Amino acid sequence: MYLVGAVDNISITGSVISNNMATGWGAAFSVSMPPAGTDVVVTQASSATTTAVIARLDILDSSISSNDAGIGGGFLAALGSISYIDVTSSSMSDNVAGTNFLGNSAQQANGGCMLFVGDAEYVTVTASAISNNTAYTYFYSAAGGGWLACGDMYKLLLLAGTRVVGNTASAGGFISANALDLLQLDNNVFMMSNTAGSDDGTTGVENNNGGCLAISGHLDTVQVSNLVVISNNSAISNGGCIYADSIGSVSLSRSVEVSGNKAQGGSGGFAASMGYTSGVQRSIAVQDSHILANSAAQGGFAFYADSVEFQVSGSAAVIASNAADNGNGGVISSQGDIAMTLSSGAVVRHNAARGSGGVASAGGGQQSSLTVDSGALVFGNSAQLDGGVMDAAHMSSFIVGSGAKVANNTAARDG
Repeated sequence: MYLVGAVDNISITGSVISNNMATGWGAAFSVSMPPAGTDVVVTQASSATTTAVIARLDILDSSISSNDAGIGGGFLAALGSISYIDVTSSSMSDNVAGTNFLGNSAQQANGGCMLFVGDAEYVTVTASAISNNTAYTYFYSAAGGGWLACGDMYKLLLLAGTRVVGNTASAGGFISANALDLLQLDNNVFMMSNTAGSDDGTTGVENNNGGCLAISGHLDTVQVSNLVVISNNSAISNGGCIYADSIGSVSLSRSVEVSGNKAQGGSGGFAASMGYTSGVQRSIAVQDSHILANSAAQGGFAFYADSVEFQVSGSAAVIASNAADNGNGGVISSQGDIAMTLSSGAVVRHNAARGSGGVASAGGGQQSSLTVDSGALVFGNSAQLDGGVMDAAHMSSFIVGSGAKVANNTAARDG
């Protein structure tokens, strides 16, 4: 269906949309897209002023699968922004990008499921499945598999049993965007086995960053809570799960598991914040959650900032078996200060760095600190160079408090 001009609402309820094909844009819906063969140039700056061509897209109790567009947007492509996307109890699969949008495919292009040449402002996915969608190569300034928003996203909410599994793209296996204010995963959400880049020569923009999300600008807030599993996502370059130029804060609470994510050739097995803004503090808080067996050339979390506050608390909090395969900081690395606080029975064990800082590596700054308190346990961490637990250019304090234990950590050289 080819639509010209603004659309108030696209509503899909109790429907099946599958096996549609288009040589150009949007096999099921193409909204104001130019004819195939017409160049569409999208720049980072253009998105803020792009007109909304779709007010709402609502998908309820529906299946969208195996749609194929030769240029972009296997299911839907729009020249402009969309204000609201709401997907509930639906599937989008095998598109090469989607929410149990299984099967929509944009071969040698972007947005296996949906492509917006503009912003995707408010996106909510509830009790739905997004799986096995793929965007093979890049064509725009951002390449994404399951969902592609070339402009800004204000809120992305994945809720109540949503599954995001097996999506692949050159960058951002699930989503690629210019900026995102809030990413929230809550209540039994699974985000697993998504990939940026592949071993078959597939390449794209952002150097194959972000197995799940590739954000070329800022990602202000990441909130993950209540039985969420984020596992086995990978990127050829940086950010096995999440990549952004700058990440403001990350919160993992109430039985979250982050495990087996990998940045094969860069930084941040789970998350990489690669930009630098002078004087800005970042924060990571882990409460009663597990961070297990994530790996990267550098740290499990990699933050490039003046200061990173890293807090781990709760008797159910375990940080274990993370690795910096070829560099520093098995769990976290930063080019500035790291203020690390472990408390309330948290366990940090058997993390390793081939360089320095089995747990943490702070490359610069004057105010790095380590506080182990309230029954926290730190043991069996190792570094092949300096700092079995922490390596820092300058330490302002090292405190071991009541009931805490720091034991059997090793470094081949100092500390």
